Amino acid sequence: NVRAREINAMLHDLAAETGIAIVDADAIAAELGVHRSIPDGTHQSGEMQDVLREEILSILRARNVPGFGGETSPG
Repeated sequence: NVRAREINAMLHDLAAETGIAIVDADAIAAELGVHRSIPDGTHQSGEMQDVLREEILSILRARNVPGFGGETSPG
């Protein structure tokens, strides 16, 4: 729907301007196949949850957030 696309565009602009990260669960569900990733129409499948977790971990690692494997050892 047009409103959802406008909101997504606004969020992506906001992310670019502020440096926040956005994980687009709808896009991931579409990529995996909605019926497979949200089989009952409400709850995510284990596969979908795994992909979302990996996306979040990837963001945290890329930003070198301590405790998520992205930090470098001193000296």
